[in-house]
Amino acid sequence: MIIKDPNDYYRIKGAVALKQIIDDAITAHNAGIKQMFDDAQNEKAVPPSEDGTAPNSDNVASESIADGGNGGEGKVISHMDDLGHKKSQPTVLIEMADDCELFHTSDDEAYAVVKTPTSRQVFAVRSAGFRRYLSQRYFKLFGKGVGNQALQDALITIEAKANFNGTLRQVYKRVANLGDRIYLDLCDEKWRVIEVTAAGWQVLNCSPVMFTRTKDMLSIPEPKHAASDAILSVNDLIKNKEENYKNIYLLKRFVNVRDEDYPLIYAFILACLLGIKPYPVLLLQGESGTGKTTTARNMRGLIDPSKADVLGKPKDENELKTCANNSYILAIDNLSGLSKDFSDVVCQIATGASSSKRKLYTDNDVETYEIARPIILNGIDDIASRGDLLNRSFQVNLPQLNDDKRGDEQELATQYNQAKPVILAAFLDMLSVGLRDYDKIEKIKTSGRFVSLPRFVTAAERGLGLPELFAKTYDKNTKQGVELALETSPLAQALITFMNLKAIWTGTIGELFQQLNDRFKTDSLTLQSGLWPKTPRYLSGELTRLAPQLRQTHIDIKTKKESHGMTITLEKVRKIASLASLASLNNKNNELQDEPSVIVASGLHHSSVINDEVASFSIIEEPSHIKGCDANDANDARFSKDSNNGAMTWEADL
Repeated sequence: MIIKDPNDYYRIKGAVALKQIIDDAITAHNAGIKQMFDDAQNEKAVPPSEDGTAPNSDNVASESIADGGNGGEGKVISHMDDLGHKKSQPTVLIEMADDCELFHTSDDEAYAVVKTPTSRQVFAVRSAGFRRYLSQRYFKLFGKGVGNQALQDALITIEAKANFNGTLRQVYKRVANLGDRIYLDLCDEKWRVIEVTAAGWQVLNCSPVMFTRTKDMLSIPEPKHAASDAILSVNDLIKNKEENYKNIYLLKRFVNVRDEDYPLIYAFILACLLGIKPYPVLLLQGESGTGKTTTARNMRGLIDPSKADVLGKPKDENELKTCANNSYILAIDNLSGLSKDFSDVVCQIATGASSSKRKLYTDNDVETYEIARPIILNGIDDIASRGDLLNRSFQVNLPQLNDDKRGDEQELATQYNQAKPVILAAFLDMLSVGLRDYDKIEKIKTSGRFVSLPRFVTAAERGLGLPELFAKTYDKNTKQGVELALETSPLAQALITFMNLKAIWTGTIGELFQQLNDRFKTDSLTLQSGLWPKTPRYLSGELTRLAPQLRQTHIDIKTKKESHGMTITLEKVRKIASLASLASLNNKNNELQDEPSVIVASGLHHSSVINDEVASFSIIEEPSHIKGCDANDANDARFSKDSNNGAMTWEADL
């Protein structure tokens, strides 16, 4: 056919397209009619009952949704409505969820509680577990799978019911601390939990709190005391101190740590069971063949066993947060140093900082969530070097395993699984005693950032008659972390050297940046480290980060807002032992001719630290620039002459 008019071409093309649309509609209509006929035939083809008789037609394709088909009583679901019309798939699915308890959390995530005669199971409405539950129910009712779009449509309505009609509740993973009682999810098929109070602990068949689970979570064996299967009260426990000691230290057979470091191990376990942020970060370090991975796996496996028990290093910080959100204890294997960003995220997760990200399928909506988790990291070298992470950490250096200490890994795992119920029971006893006696213990002073944990662990140690080792071990461990943070920081080392012959330095951040650069930036090791501040603003941030560690040992850093900007004061900190070196003090420029063995502060009034207490004295001029502080003055400070070197030693009433 020859088309002379161009408009004819478009008219013909449009007619062809219209015909195709009509043909497709007819085909779809016929397919729909056929599907309806097939469904009707399937509904008529009801299999005979077990006794061989034909089933009652009134009961075809219906069930009780309260028990999921387990024989309970509840609303009856039918595929037909009251007018005899067939219900749509979404309508049936929504009715299936009617007997579920629907609620939502503070971040508007919808949840459903599926009740059975033996358990109460909690699922996020959008989770694979709840989708599977509805699909299984639908298949049992109709003998065929539910369409994906129908399931999606039903979930939208169920989610709306949970958010707008449901109550506001809090959900937990593995551990829930409600103040006077703590719950531990066993993650078994019966959805049982352990309740721990100041009076003891017991296994509950129905959890009073809402625990959610992920598909990787594994069950914990029911804890039992070695002597009896009966649950003992706290009063029974304190009568047998030797048994308590033996059971707490039974875990040490399955973790390769030195005796002096074991208090850090059982304190970490207690922190995990306690369920209160901030959590400690456990750093397991040692050469190859020291059992780092096995130690991490066994420690996590006592409280939070998982199919993915020890993870490889996440590719980025977002993946790290995702891993933490899907478990209770986060264990990461075979690390070799941490980047600044990675270290910061670890600190956030241990502390419980909130995170936010753009909500899927939206332009401006943001989803905010809080993750607080205990963390285990292991590696060969010093995993952490930044002070803020070290200050949150228990550092444990694992000893080399001798050949006689090595065993078959499978055999060791079998022995550990057999010992788990007794070990867990011992730690639950310790947790219960800590709840009972916490208020009896005064605040314990340590150099670390944790305040409540040393007090709680000491209460548990004392209550069970165990040696009170943790507080001292933790204090020593923290000080070692401070030393490591300063040793691995080029800036910290530069500041210590910069203040070596100074008592005090005051200036702007720009002036300090310039002076440090002039003196230290050309050092090859400083340049190679890549950690040297590149701008005054970066220097200011690093000073803030290093301030807690420097203050404990060398330099007190203070900032003050002035009209012309921020002023920084660096003040030397030393524990005083002798005033012999004060003779070299030049009061004009506050510089010392030799490195002092005492604290020297700014101005004429000076503060010193002796045995962690602060004393004060005044610098005048005689003798040797210390006039007025000799033994003949009626000052609080008293001097006596050292017979060996003639130095004037200073004493004070503190």
